Amino acid sequence: MSLFPAIVIGSRVTVADLARGREQSFVLVEGTGDPLRGAVSSQSPVGRALAGHHVGDVVAVSVPAGRRELRVVALA
Repeated sequence: MSLFPAIVIGSRVTVADLARGREQSFVLVEGTGDPLRGAVSSQSPVGRALAGHHVGDVVAVSVPAGRRELRVVALA
């Protein structure tokens, strides 16, 4: 059990892409997301993979471009 809250719909999440060395922040939303505006759908591959995880977790995500590993850096 983690002392950190879990990622849920409405969470502002910052993740680090371990292969690319880049961070990205977004809000996990219900329904249709808009990644260019900082909203990722809870039904997208990234949203489904991250839901329920905590700061510090490394999550493997399968996306059309291949497999990515994302570390959860911050959560609000």
